[in-house]
Amino acid sequence: MLYDYIGFFGPFILSLWNLYSLQDSELIYDYVIFYIITICLNIILKNVIKDPRPLNESSLFITSRMSIDEYGMPSGHAQTVWYNAGIILLGNQSYYVKIISLTIACLTIIQRYMYNNHTFEQLLIGTLLGCITSYIVFMKHGYKYTSPI
Repeated sequence: MLYDYIGFFGPFILSLWNLYSLQDSELIYDYVIFYIITICLNIILKNVIKDPRPLNESSLFITSRMSIDEYGMPSGHAQTVWYNAGIILLGNQSYYVKIISLTIACLTIIQRYMYNNHTFEQLLIGTLLGCITSYIVFMKHGYKYTSPI
């Protein structure tokens, strides 16, 4: 279904939106730096915690996983989609953009759970880490960002 694809590509969709809406802002540099940090943190945590993914995992595209992505804690999709959604929610975006980003973030969580890619706990920890990281970006900037859109 369409919502499965929106969920699978949720982090990518919201990343593109943030890159577009932040292009004329000083915040874009920290957005990109912390995006890289959150991805690296995810890889490190997965390989330190080594919490297995659920059995009977299925996917829209991937048939086998890379060794750096074989573990499930925390969910990388949840972490990156909520990092991006947090940037949108904390920024001065329109009400409609915030609702759409929340919908995409929730569809991502649902898709990852329904396809047995992650447990509830893995999704929860990924969500929390993504939200905390986006909050750190805004604390660094003192909430001064306003969107041109």
